[in-house]
Amino acid sequence: SCYSGIYGGLRVPFWSVSAAPAHSAPMAAQSATDAAKICSVAITRFNGDTTKPVILTAYHDLSDISFWYTGSVTEFYTFAIRSVASRCPVGVHVLDHEGHHLHVVAQSNGLFGVVLT
Repeated sequence: SCYSGIYGGLRVPFWSVSAAPAHSAPMAAQSATDAAKICSVAITRFNGDTTKPVILTAYHDLSDISFWYTGSVTEFYTFAIRSVASRCPVGVHVLDHEGHHLHVVAQSNGLFGVVLT
């Protein structure tokens, strides 16, 4: 599913800004055990002047990943960040991508903050 943001503690679907899904609970009602691990944090720039978004800075937490898979996981994180930055409109969004949540803040000047959990 695709969420466009959090309004009044509710995650609102991208296709509707008037109502939250029935399964969505207020953020305060979620327990601490539901908290997701932050896997990657990045700041990107994409104004359309380049063929793909430029990652200005990024941190990927690979502490739980085997040495043999760190390259593939880093490529996945980079792909997900660039894909979101090239497609998201201005605003705050929460998107699902292959079992991960991407929290995106897109500004009108082409800067994107992306947190992958």
